[in-house]
Amino acid sequence: MIIVRHFFLAAIPFFIVLGRANCDEPLFADNVESERFAFDQEQLITVAVEVFGEKCSFVLDTGCSYSAVDKIYVERMGKVLTEQMIGTATSEKRVSFFKAPTLKIGTTAPELIETLTAIQALDLSQIRSAFGSGINGIIGMDVLGNRILKISGDGKYCSFVGVHQDHPSQITERIVFEKMSPTTPRLRMRVSDEGFHSMTIDTGTNAVVSLEHRLFEKLRQKGRVAIEGGALVAGLGETIESKRGILDRIELGHFEVRNVRVRSGTQSVIGLGFLERFETEFDFPNRRAYFRPSKRFHLPERHNLSEFAVAIKNEKLTVVGVRGIAKDAGIQINDIVTQINGNPASELSISKFRVIQTEPDTELNLTLEHADKPYKVGLKLKRKADPFPSATHGDDSASEK
Repeated sequence: MIIVRHFFLAAIPFFIVLGRANCDEPLFADNVESERFAFDQEQLITVAVEVFGEKCSFVLDTGCSYSAVDKIYVERMGKVLTEQMIGTATSEKRVSFFKAPTLKIGTTAPELIETLTAIQALDLSQIRSAFGSGINGIIGMDVLGNRILKISGDGKYCSFVGVHQDHPSQITERIVFEKMSPTTPRLRMRVSDEGFHSMTIDTGTNAVVSLEHRLFEKLRQKGRVAIEGGALVAGLGETIESKRGILDRIELGHFEVRNVRVRSGTQSVIGLGFLERFETEFDFPNRRAYFRPSKRFHLPERHNLSEFAVAIKNEKLTVVGVRGIAKDAGIQINDIVTQINGNPASELSISKFRVIQTEPDTELNLTLEHADKPYKVGLKLKRKADPFPSATHGDDSASEK
C-alpha cells in the first residue's frame, strides 16, 4: 500500500476576534512583488520566519484559518488566552491560543513584519516527519487574507504582489470565492458527472485533490474513481488512513483536467499537486482567484512509481508504506533506506527523494536495512496507463507563454 503523507488544517469559526493589528494598511505598492519563496511538488510552500529570535520555516497554508506555532514554544508564550475546538484532516481537537509573538517573514530587506493578536500552538511533529525538519509553524489566512498571493506552477515559487495585473494575451479564468476569511477560501468546481461542489483551496497540502468521503464513495460506485489503494494523512500528532484513487475528470471554470489523483477526506480540497498546473493569483482582499495554465497543464501528473513511501523517523529515512513492485522486491515497513543510487540517503532531502520516485523509465537502486541487516533492491519505475481517456484541456493556446 502506498502511503501519501500530507497535511491541511481547516479551522471552524471561533467566538473570539483574531487577526492582524494593522490589517487596513496596504502591504505593497502597485506593481511591487515581494521576495519569492520556492517550492516543489513534493515539498510544501515554506517561508523563512524569525520567531522568538530563532530562524525556522513556516508552511504557507490557505487551508488554515489562523496562524500557528509549534508547541515547543509554549513555555515562552505566557498564559493561555482561550481554548477552542478546531477541525483538522483527521479529527477535532481542542487547541490553546496565546498572545502572538512578532513574526519576521522572509530573508531579504525589508522583512514582512506580522503583529497578530493571538496565535495557536499545535503539535507539528507529524509534518516534520513527513516533510523534513525545521517546520515550526504555519502562516494562515489571518495573515494571507489581506494579501494577493501569486503561485507559479512553472517557476515553482510563490510571492506577494501589490495589485493583480491582467494578461490580455493569455487565457485567464477569473473565479469568485464562495467563502472567505476568517474561514478558508472556497470555490465551486464541477466534479465528474456529480455537478458543482465546494472545494477548499489548500496550499498546506501537497495532495492533488481530496473529496469528501460520501462524494468519493458515490463516484467510486459509479465507476468514476478507479481505486488505487490507501493513504496515510498526517494531522496534528496523529495519522489516519484514507482511500486513494484516480478521478475521471474535474473542471475549474472552462479548464478540464482528466485522470486526477484523489483521496477521500473530511472535506473536498484542491492542493498544490493540482495548482501546479496553473499560474495563479489569489486576490484575497477582493475574494477572487485568477488561473492561467502553466507549462505543466497538459502533462501527466507526477506520482510515486516505486510503490513504497518514506518518512523521517529518528532522523532516518524509514519505509512507512509498501505495495506492488516494492513489496515483491522484499521491502518491508520500518526498513531503513541507507543508500540511493550509490549515494548516502542522509545527503538527499526527503522531498528530493520523492521527486526521484516519480521519474518514469528509470531504475532506482537502493540499499536498505531490515533488523540491522543490509540488503540491496533495484526497482524499474514505469508509468501505468491511465484508467480514463486522457484529454486534459482548456483552450489549446492557453498553455503557450
